[in-house]
Amino acid sequence: PACKAFRLRLLEASEPGSDHLAAGLQLKAGFPEGMYPISGGQVTGSGGNAELEDAPPAYAFDGDEQNRWVDINGGGIGNISWLAYEHTEPVMVMEYTITSQMYALSSYHSHLNGAPRDWTLKACKENGDWEEIDRQTHIYFSGHRQTQKFVVAKPIIAQKYMLEFTAVAAGCASRSIQVGDVELLAKLPARNSPLQQSQLVVLASACNSVSPATACATPCGSPAADYGIHWPDPDLLQVLLPAHLGYGTGPPLGVLRGGRLGWVLGQDRVTNWYDHPLDITLEPRMQEDADAPVVTTNMLVVRPRKDVIIADKVHQVTFRPAYPARECELQYTHTRPVTIKAYGMRSCPNYNRGDPRTWVLEAETAPGIWEEIHHVTNYHFADRGAPVLFHLPDNAAMASKYRLVILEMKAMVGLLHLGDFVLYASMEHQEAADDLVQMHYREAAHVTMKVKMREGQSGLVKLSSYMVCPLSSYKLEKAFPKAWVLEGLTSEY
Repeated sequence: PACKAFRLRLLEASEPGSDHLAAGLQLKAGFPEGMYPISGGQVTGSGGNAELEDAPPAYAFDGDEQNRWVDINGGGIGNISWLAYEHTEPVMVMEYTITSQMYALSSYHSHLNGAPRDWTLKACKENGDWEEIDRQTHIYFSGHRQTQKFVVAKPIIAQKYMLEFTAVAAGCASRSIQVGDVELLAKLPARNSPLQQSQLVVLASACNSVSPATACATPCGSPAADYGIHWPDPDLLQVLLPAHLGYGTGPPLGVLRGGRLGWVLGQDRVTNWYDHPLDITLEPRMQEDADAPVVTTNMLVVRPRKDVIIADKVHQVTFRPAYPARECELQYTHTRPVTIKAYGMRSCPNYNRGDPRTWVLEAETAPGIWEEIHHVTNYHFADRGAPVLFHLPDNAAMASKYRLVILEMKAMVGLLHLGDFVLYASMEHQEAADDLVQMHYREAAHVTMKVKMREGQSGLVKLSSYMVCPLSSYKLEKAFPKAWVLEGLTSEY
């Protein structure tokens, strides 16, 4: 059937009892003849403004409704901003769409004043000259995430296209320009072709994120290193999944409950946001869901401290994306000392600009002595409400107090938020502990692939074939798949 998402459940490994499963996966879908957005090429452009948020030109072509491209000097009068797309081969673009950005509360330049109004679409001919193939003026967007489609006036075959923006909706009242999405549409023949990285959102299970989950710094606009998901080729997905909570030989994990979870308050620290609590008793709920086995009842939302930042000659901005003074601190106090073997969190279900991107987890091993047990830099949540679990099998620190210090957010916004934050400890010799709830969902290792809405028929595609293969690039101690199930989701995700 036509599906919006696919899940590969790895049921048996070539080496029973292995800590990890490694597999390569390729999904091939059938597409009838029709107009389709082209993707997988190279994107360049003006702006990006990494000092304010990750908003590079590539985000205008990624099909992610949460991301946007921003050029803070691309609005106003007499300014020109541009986006260029170079495809993998020459193609005739016959239609294109532009989508206004998604609104995010208290986000820098989040209104429609900077939506594009006037622009030209150009194509690069074989001799390198740019030829204008379409021009639009006085186009207005009436809402956020509004998509408008345009027919190219003089289409030609070309490999590289460029949108040149010359005015925004508010004219000189907005120095910046913001675009949510751009699609270049070409008429393609009927085909069976592999689904590529640009067409899918890959969600590692909340149970099966890679171990150990240590990240290194990566450029703005790129996700943090690996985390078990890797695309060596655009149409081949490689996954490296731990089996700790699947059929591994180690003891199961339990979720801590009964302790107090709250933001650390004080001068120059976070403050509350309306009725969102600053301090709660952690009472996680268990559910039989492979992608979200543990949820809590409260979304954690606060206002970080503001500083005056001069972003341009017109706007004075007080939101900051980074908090190097460690003023955004979430602390958990348990009823007894425990050793954490994993921790999990979930991104905000509304919008991702206020998601944490860089943080450190620490344990108070002695009064006033905090020991770092995990550090993540530039992490990118794959989707709204996306859960992730970080395994810490080598952690030996024993403590009753833990703190998550958030050092950086995804973008410069006024609100910092998390959907969930939970801590896990080993159930070994603790079956009777009433503050530790064993996870009753012991799903095999799996990975979920969500089709982007722009692909197929509004995000629905039919698979014609698929391939699962071992990976020679990983060391031999990683087990290869021996048995599996491929599932498809036909309903709303």
